[in-house]
Amino acid sequence: MNQQKTTSSSSHRLRQLLHYWFVQYNPLYFFSALCVLLGMFLITRELPQLNWQHGHIFASAVMQVYELMLISGAVLLFRGASQYRPSVILGLLAVFFMFDCTLQTEGLAAVSPLYAVMWICMIPVKITALVYAFRLRASWDFWVFPALAGSAIAVAPHLMRPSASANLTILIIASWLGFLLAAVVIEKRPLISCTVKLDTWGLSVLRKSVNAVWMIWFGFYFYHLIVWNQLFGVLPGLVRFAPLAVVIPLFNKIESHTWIGGIVAITVSFWYPPAVAPTALGVGLFLTLMTYSRSQQRRLIVGAVCAFYIACQTFGWQHWPLPPLNMAVNIVTVAVLLLIAWRLKMRCALLPLLFGLVPAIIKYLPLIIRLLTSLSGFEWGIILLLTGFVALVAGIAVNWNMRGETNEQPTSNNQFPNSEKGIDK
Repeated sequence: MNQQKTTSSSSHRLRQLLHYWFVQYNPLYFFSALCVLLGMFLITRELPQLNWQHGHIFASAVMQVYELMLISGAVLLFRGASQYRPSVILGLLAVFFMFDCTLQTEGLAAVSPLYAVMWICMIPVKITALVYAFRLRASWDFWVFPALAGSAIAVAPHLMRPSASANLTILIIASWLGFLLAAVVIEKRPLISCTVKLDTWGLSVLRKSVNAVWMIWFGFYFYHLIVWNQLFGVLPGLVRFAPLAVVIPLFNKIESHTWIGGIVAITVSFWYPPAVAPTALGVGLFLTLMTYSRSQQRRLIVGAVCAFYIACQTFGWQHWPLPPLNMAVNIVTVAVLLLIAWRLKMRCALLPLLFGLVPAIIKYLPLIIRLLTSLSGFEWGIILLLTGFVALVAGIAVNWNMRGETNEQPTSNNQFPNSEKGIDK
């Protein structure tokens, strides 16, 4: 009997130990991922010496199969065996590999764009499989944002060439895309919930896992950008870090910091003229997003208009000095700012017009003086007449626009000296 009890106790302890190691933590998953990473590193390192034409296609296909196996394991364990912890580990490992931590997209750039398109198409498929595996409900942006980021990772290497002058511009655009997507995720927080009823601990695990997913994806996105610097010979420069100056204010949401970040980003970009337009465009999109998500900071739309103006004026600019001003862009920008000042009652929208007016006055002041001194008395009379009519119409328009804002009621008849009671006979 004692021997049977001892045997039963030993078996119970062994099962507990196996449960602790292979259900709660399961090091085999991490060992598997480590082996795949090391194996892929060794294979890709030898590919140039092997002169294997389809080597990168093979390596990418192997990684896709491994990711699908991770997701399949998560489906099997979560939905079939109720093994939640190991399935979550497998799901996070699938997320870890999804944004190509082995740099196969850079290898596919040497083969054909078709394979890059296929890699992009696999991203929403794998996300859908993960959502199904863990019985999740997710908003549309949970598919769209990773697909956009994955598209940049796959397409950019096809556009870049070693030591090409356009590489830095492409890298800046990719950086802005990544920072803008990160800003949207931080500000909007895509909705993700589980159809399975979760306790407090389960909800905490879900929240932490979703945060980990976004951190892993964006971490590997910028990891690719760092690799491109070395792979394509992009020169270092502050302009690549300009988006950081804009995105950092997201964490404190102080309006003045957002303004400073946008100004710093555009100012730094003038170090490299081709970067000014994409940087200003990125700042404009960012400020538009902030205006949409922060209703109490509507003035940021003025900054967005100014940033779009700079982007349009410097589009295609390659070298100093500054390009000539585009009059059509000036007219459209002035019209938009006046519309904002009128419709949104934001006087700050007139401030950029003042900054634009002062240089124009300085430039054309001698011509204006010559023109004014050559006018006759009759011509001055016509000008003053027109000015009077315009002032009258403007005054009526202002009063009409402010109707209902002030509605003062008399407190006594003494307020009106010509009222019937106060008229001197």
